[in-house]
Amino acid sequence: MAKTKPAGEGKIGLILALTFFVITSIALGVFAYQFNAEVEGANNKAKEAKDNEQKVKDSLIAEQKRVALYKSFAGVELSADEKRVLTGLPGTDPLRAEQQALMASTIAGLQSVATAEKLDFDPKDFLVWDWPANGTLPESPRSGSKVQPARYPTTMPKESLRLIAAAERIRLTANTAKQNADAAVAAYNAAAADYAKAKELLDAARTATVKEKADVVATVAKAKDAAAAAFVDVSSDFRKKEGESRLARNQSEAEKRSLEQSLQDKQQQLDDQRRKDDATLAVLPFDLPKGKVVSRRGNQVEINLGRADKLQTGVTFSVQPIDYTEKGEQSRNRQVYDARGKPVRDRDGNPVRAFQPKGSLVVTEVLGANLSRALVTDEYDGTREPVMEGDLLYNASWQKGTSDHIVLYGIFDKDGDGTDDIKQVVAELKKAGVIVDGYWDLATGKWAGGVPTERTAYAIQGEYPVLSGGGQGLANERLNLKASLDTAKADAEKKGTKVIKSREYFPRVGYKVAQGLTDDTVNQAAAKYLQAAPPPAAPEMPK
Repeated sequence: MAKTKPAGEGKIGLILALTFFVITSIALGVFAYQFNAEVEGANNKAKEAKDNEQKVKDSLIAEQKRVALYKSFAGVELSADEKRVLTGLPGTDPLRAEQQALMASTIAGLQSVATAEKLDFDPKDFLVWDWPANGTLPESPRSGSKVQPARYPTTMPKESLRLIAAAERIRLTANTAKQNADAAVAAYNAAAADYAKAKELLDAARTATVKEKADVVATVAKAKDAAAAAFVDVSSDFRKKEGESRLARNQSEAEKRSLEQSLQDKQQQLDDQRRKDDATLAVLPFDLPKGKVVSRRGNQVEINLGRADKLQTGVTFSVQPIDYTEKGEQSRNRQVYDARGKPVRDRDGNPVRAFQPKGSLVVTEVLGANLSRALVTDEYDGTREPVMEGDLLYNASWQKGTSDHIVLYGIFDKDGDGTDDIKQVVAELKKAGVIVDGYWDLATGKWAGGVPTERTAYAIQGEYPVLSGGGQGLANERLNLKASLDTAKADAEKKGTKVIKSREYFPRVGYKVAQGLTDDTVNQAAAKYLQAAPPPAAPEMPK
């Protein structure tokens, strides 16, 4: 009879590996918490610099209007921009009050001269500078329409001398106005300098934030790879010990269940860590803008793409603000809301944030070589930042006249109702111009509609079933589903296909799906495949 091994022999390696993995997971959690605090501090600095920039801009515009007002009063010709800032100001604008005060002071001065010189004339008849409501301010004061030369004869020497004296006083008032204008110009130059300094501080804050994020992303990626390698070692050791136990027939069923439970616990920890890493790492860099919005009326917009670009109806685009190329992807991180409009939070109660486009649209009619009409299908905040003229159009897959090839695998609950909608998603993506080579059918454990090829650019990964909850039997069946999806992923990677998570890909092609799915919703959508999923391959027996 073959000699059996003691029951405890062979477990030391597994225990050491599991201990290492637990310590690694705790370290990663602490690291992620510190990283979040650093990023929040950098974001606060950038926001403070941006607020200062807006205050300087407002001050700069106010000084531009004051300079234009005093130049107009002094009779200096105004530029087109200066005429524009003095046009259409409401009656409550502070500049109108300043203009009225200036005219009142001038009229009062003329009236005092007329009284002192005993002149028989009304200053309001000689000087008019009215500013119509919502109209344009005249470029300089002019003579009143009520002036009657016969009433003020020029043959009276004394009256002429008095008028000359009054004109000299008016000239002095004009000089005073010019001095005020020069002071306003100086204030304008000072405000311009403050604006330049605020912009410099804002640019520096943005640069520091981007560098800090890049350093932390690289460190997290390295730590994640180390944790994944440790998990592979634990899994390999488990299968080896299971084979040895089956061959020797001296290991009890209780010990086997204990090892299986430990493996599932570690898998759950890895799933939790993956969720945290996904919130930090961006797996798909944003591509270049494909076009822009040229006009909008209601929910209809016109874009500068058309037949010359081989554009077809049904193609969707993600919409970003005109300054997106300067501010970068981090400027579009927003709070994620579930299907009921409630903010999504992680297991620790922290708000979940993800990349959110400004909006999305679908092409409804091609009008010309470089013009098409589209319908706005979604806006993240239609009140504060609606889709508007000048906004940029993005689609990570669509190229002029063609589209990248993709495949899909995983659970795709489009509307968050606990049902897998992968077939509907495939059909709608094809309608939007995306070339779908195939999708992984969890009911059969095979590719449907086609398989990944060397031309397949992206493999879009949906949700994976969550192993915890429901007892040992359900956990084993979910583990079988996960193994089936891992097979699909491996098939795609063998062809050089880049794997991208659906929540990173769909917003970049203008395709809207429910976000913030709970674990229970994902498991409910996966329930119909639990009996159909084939079990994972048994470990190879030692020879």
